[in-house]
Amino acid sequence: MKTKIFFFLVLISMGIFTGCKKQDTPIVHTPQEEAARLYLTESFIRFSGNFLQDFYEVSQYINVPGIRNNRAGFIAGIQQAGSDDQALEQHFASYALSFEEWISRKNKVDNDWLQLFHQLPELRSYNEQDVLAIVKEGIRLGIASEDARWQALKSKQFQIIGTGKVVTLGAGTNSPKVMRVDASEIWNCLKDAIGVGSASVLGIAGLNKLAGQGLQAIVTAGSKLLAKYAGWIGVAVMVIDFSVCISDAMGD
Repeated sequence: MKTKIFFFLVLISMGIFTGCKKQDTPIVHTPQEEAARLYLTESFIRFSGNFLQDFYEVSQYINVPGIRNNRAGFIAGIQQAGSDDQALEQHFASYALSFEEWISRKNKVDNDWLQLFHQLPELRSYNEQDVLAIVKEGIRLGIASEDARWQALKSKQFQIIGTGKVVTLGAGTNSPKVMRVDASEIWNCLKDAIGVGSASVLGIAGLNKLAGQGLQAIVTAGSKLLAKYAGWIGVAVMVIDFSVCISDAMGD
C-alpha cells in the first residue's frame, strides 16, 4: 500500500511540474502578430527612427554620380577586391570615398539591430527571416498609424549629408538648396531594397547571437566581419538600390 501511495504522489508531482513548465514556455506569435504587438512600444519606435536615419546615411555616402552612373563597375570592383580591406579602400578611393567612413556608418546600423535585440529580447526566439518580417511589418503599421509618436517620426526631414550630398541651386541665387526627404519616402525605398535574403546581408542572425552573449556594442571591426560573412556584393547592391530610389524620390 505504501508503494502505491508513493507512486501516486510521484505522479501528482510530475503533473504539477509539467504544468509549470508549460506555463513557463514563452508564447511565440507569428511575425504579423508579433509586429502588431510591438510596433507601438517605445523601444520599437526608437529603433525604427534610428534605423531609418542610419541606413539612409550609409546609402547617401555612396550616392555619388560616379557610382550612380556606373553601378556595374562599382560592384565589379568590390567583387574583385573580395575580402581584401586594402583593395576595398583603394576601390572606394577611386570614387573619392573612404571605405572606413562607409563602414563606420554601417556600424551604426549594426548597433541599431543589436540594441533592438537587447530591448526586445523576445525577438531572439525568431529566426533571422522572421525578425526581418516583424520589423518590416512593424514599420509599415507604424507609418500607417495615427499614433502621435509615429506621426512625429513621419514628419522628420532627412537632409542630404556627407560626401555624397545632392544639392540644386535655388532660382535666381547662387546659394545651394539642400534637398530633403521624409521618413515615409525613406521607408518606401527601404522596404523595396530589403527583399529576400536581406536578413543575411544585414547580419541579423549574427547580431542576435551577439546580443544573446551579452555584447552591448559592436565596433567597426565587427561590422567588417559581419559584412564579409554576408558578402560585400549583397551589402553594396542593397544600399545602391536604396540610394537610387531615394534620388528618384527627391527628383519627383
